[in-house]
Amino acid sequence: MATITNQAALSYNGVTTLSNIAVGELVEVLTATKTAADTTYTAGGIKTFVISLVNSSAAALTGLTETAVFRLLLRSYEPKEKPDERFYEKMRELSAIGSNINQLAAKTNTLGFIDAPMLRREAERWHRFQANIEAIYLRPGASKLKWQ
Repeated sequence: MATITNQAALSYNGVTTLSNIAVGELVEVLTATKTAADTTYTAGGIKTFVISLVNSSAAALTGLTETAVFRLLLRSYEPKEKPDERFYEKMRELSAIGSNINQLAAKTNTLGFIDAPMLRREAERWHRFQANIEAIYLRPGASKLKWQ
């Protein structure tokens, strides 16, 4: 694994100080290079660098931006692949069920007869189901890779 370090020079009112040095270890699926945009430097001048990242993981299939993937990897999370259309179909179906429960609740308030505890249990059951589906398909999982 490669180590990446970065430090900035901060200037304000003619006083310049160096920032802390940020150090990270790149996982096998991500490589970075830092290249000066030009080869000249003058005292007091501004130097521009280009940082290039190459992502060779399945994260390219997540639908996230490269910046979002990089942030997740720096926080030791590995993004999951974007779910296929079946997942979104199930989410739409679940949303429809939630709408039906909401309509049932509105009708209950109007007519005044339904088993409210049963309705509450059903709503909580569907909410847990949706949260579990999202956890399986969408949320990034904790990475087993260690950062130094």
